[in-house]
Amino acid sequence: ILSNKLDIPLNILEKDLNEAESFLDNKKHNNSIYNNKKNKINRSIVEKILSIAFYKKDFLEILIADIKLNMIMDPWRGLYEKVIIYYTKHQDLDNFIDKEELSEEEKKIWIELSLLGEKDNANLNIDELKKNWILLIKKLKTDYFNNKREELIQKLKQSELSNNIEIQDKLVHKINLINNKIQKL
Repeated sequence: ILSNKLDIPLNILEKDLNEAESFLDNKKHNNSIYNNKKNKINRSIVEKILSIAFYKKDFLEILIADIKLNMIMDPWRGLYEKVIIYYTKHQDLDNFIDKEELSEEEKKIWIELSLLGEKDNANLNIDELKKNWILLIKKLKTDYFNNKREELIQKLKQSELSNNIEIQDKLVHKINLINNKIQKL
């Protein structure tokens, strides 16, 4: 029917449709590779931040005050939540590994990050450590806010299709707030 209405031979339409499908498949594959690479970078940042925080108590206090739980991705989020609760109660992490609520996986992550903190940071003076910390926190926050902004932009595109002006205004406002947060970093 489409071939007749457009006055284009059927074999040409079929060829074009097949090429469009393969283009979309390649695009999905490339996005998947990009997202996997991005996740590995973000995971590395979270590991480095937590390893420094577990290594030096002062950085842990800053982390708890400055980084919200939802900014930390799994598998570290559950551990980070338990660290916050334990540290808030005890003001140290001396016996944290003995906490009954920790799963075996969380204990393993705790040990790995603690050892990583010692290994990577023992030779750094406090100024070098602060400089690294500031860069890592900035990167974590920037990535978090960029992801949130991207989610809102996708919702904005959907609301534009439904022509819902009220939702569009709210989303634009939220996007602007996030843009301001990113600029302040």
